[in-house]
Order: sequence, then structure tokens, then C-alpha cells
Amino acid sequence: MDDNTKYQKSTIDDLFFGIFGFYPSKAGQAYEMLVSAVLKLVLNKDIEYNQFERGIYSETVYQLDGLIRGDNYPIEAKDYTLRDSKVGRPDLQKLEGALAVYQ
Repeated sequence: MDDNTKYQKSTIDDLFFGIFGFYPSKAGQAYEMLVSAVLKLVLNKDIEYNQFERGIYSETVYQLDGLIRGDNYPIEAKDYTLRDSKVGRPDLQKLEGALAVYQ
């Protein structure tokens, strides 16, 4: 299959390709989709990938990597395997803002 993606692949991207036979269109998306799929199977819940929700305090619209419907739990997943680093403060602060959607 042709690989028309324009980003550097991580081992997670290669795992995704091995399972589904294609690469997602942007970096990090493979991990987000895999996390959503695993949670759907493990929790036996309806998981919606790539959702946009409005905060109740700031009225800001937040992009969530996934959402567990019914429970309304947000999902955030970061593939930092190429960086070989941990999730940093800016990502945590963004998640904190998105969590205010559900308070």
C-alpha cells in the first residue's frame, strides 16, 4: 500500500499500520486511535474519536482525542516516542482546561 503521509513515523505508527494496513494522516493520530479502540474493547463503552466540546466556564471549544459517551469522560493520548520524552506542562494545562468541560 502506498504511504502518502508526510510525517516521521514512530513505532506506534508502524504498529497501527501492521494492524490496519494504512498510516493515519498526521503524527500522533495512530496512538490516539489505538487508545480509543483499546478503551472501547476493555470498557465495553461507546467511544467517539476526535471530539470537540465547549467548556462550561470559558465557552472555549476544546478538541479531545476521544470521549467516552454516557460517562462523558475525555480521552487524551500523546505519542512522544520520537521525542523520547514525557508529556510536558503545556499539554497538561490544555487537558486541565478541557476537563472543565465536565465539571
